[in-house]
Amino acid sequence: MSLSTVFPVLNGRVPSWAAVGAWLSAHRLSLTLLLVASALVLVALPEFARAGAGGAEFDEIWDKLVGWMQGTPGKIVMIMSFIVAVVAGIVGQSLEGFMISLGIGIGVYYAPMLTEGIVTATLPLAAVTLPALAALPLP
Repeated sequence: MSLSTVFPVLNGRVPSWAAVGAWLSAHRLSLTLLLVASALVLVALPEFARAGAGGAEFDEIWDKLVGWMQGTPGKIVMIMSFIVAVVAGIVGQSLEGFMISLGIGIGVYYAPMLTEGIVTATLPLAAVTLPALAALPLP
């Protein structure tokens, strides 16, 4: 699949960075208005900004996966990767495998916490901020 079939507007040409910059400069006002409108919608309607707050039907699966990653199966993966790394380190005379296995262990343990922190980002202060903004005197 060629680039022109994916983006027929390009007619087989790949735009240069200068062309992209020129397009952004020409549409600066439109993009700014779109950004401001998006921000106003998120401030005015904070219930739309609660990413990851729903989906209770998947909680059981999530809890099971987190239990596997931070429980005994996660420890088994860590030990197995450590054993493979030690063997590879002996054969290859390097410590790279040990560092990779350490990274795997850290990644397996902390992945659920990182995922929850990123996906369940909410606006907890929106309920306090909106009345304060409404109380501001307009000029």
